Amino acid sequence: MAAVERRRDPLPAHSARAGEEAREQLAARGITVVEGELTGIVVTGDRLTGVRLAGGREVPRQALAVGTRLDARLDGLDGLGLETAEQEMNGFVIGTYLPADAMGKTAVPGVYVAGNVHNVVDQVVSASAAGVRAGAAINADLVAEEAAAAVAARRAAIAAAPPGHIPGEVTDEEFWDGRYRQSRRIWSGDPNAALVREVTDLPPGTALDLGSGEGGDAIWLARKGWRVTAADISGVALRRAARHAEEAGVGKQIDWQRHDLGESFPEGTYDLVTACYLHSSKDMPRERILRRAAAAVAPGGVLLVAGHAGWPAWQQHDHPDVHFPTPQEVFDSLEPAEGEWEVLRSEEFERTQNDPDGRPTTRRDNVLMIRRR
Repeated sequence: MAAVERRRDPLPAHSARAGEEAREQLAARGITVVEGELTGIVVTGDRLTGVRLAGGREVPRQALAVGTRLDARLDGLDGLGLETAEQEMNGFVIGTYLPADAMGKTAVPGVYVAGNVHNVVDQVVSASAAGVRAGAAINADLVAEEAAAAVAARRAAIAAAPPGHIPGEVTDEEFWDGRYRQSRRIWSGDPNAALVREVTDLPPGTALDLGSGEGGDAIWLARKGWRVTAADISGVALRRAARHAEEAGVGKQIDWQRHDLGESFPEGTYDLVTACYLHSSKDMPRERILRRAAAAVAPGGVLLVAGHAGWPAWQQHDHPDVHFPTPQEVFDSLEPAEGEWEVLRSEEFERTQNDPDGRPTTRRDNVLMIRRR
């Protein structure tokens, strides 16, 4: 299932870290997270068959679990002046309780409370509660150990994968999430040189950044006055990019959206659509994605596609199944109508890129920039 997430405001740092760990553990256990607002359930006959998300999408399910909320009941105690308060656990409200001191005395003279009314996680029978807590702790340790082993195996599979290849048991989303988790930052944070060279003189408007990664291009565009929609398959990268944008003071100018571009695509049309180094494996339908990118360009708008022209000097060229299209091949793959586009740039160029040991090397890339007439 493809996950789509829209987020403008980044999570607090501690919440983001906890969330990333949980997501990685779920992915390692083969559990897919589908983001979205739940608006209803789907029932066939008398059985639950799925849930419905905002927008109408239905996700098949055989079971549904919801968080329990426990509230102190004051039935028959009206008029005593008792007031409940919200009880939190790990930053979430789990119910309401009646405040009292260590002896159970409330603020109302003569009224005392005990057990769940005072603490929603308490058990009335202490011996039974101790056994429940011990059993839960043992189970939690076992689950954590299994999850850690699964995460380690998933990380090893991703790390051992040849460049440009994704292990068969790992989805594209899981692969890119795993790659971003390997380091606090995997890209420089600077905008792509082709973007800066070709877009600097364009008047700002609306922009769509496909494959936005950690946000270098989107943040640069926002600083130039553009209103940016930034899309990437990795939720890890998007949350990291959102934090970088907030630090740069342009968080409100960028709409971060998670898309597996082969399955879903940002809505609307834009004055500028960029796809810089949108390369992957696992049969990513790059040509179809670029045709959708071209369709998203408004009249008078610009499409910019930058890509690699070949492998870097330090990498073994042992992947004959990988083809790096030329700018002309990219243009032809768009299946343009006669006279629909004006070609502004179609060429190869050289740039400097450091190898894994930090030594500068020269790499050849290419760029196609066209304007819709």
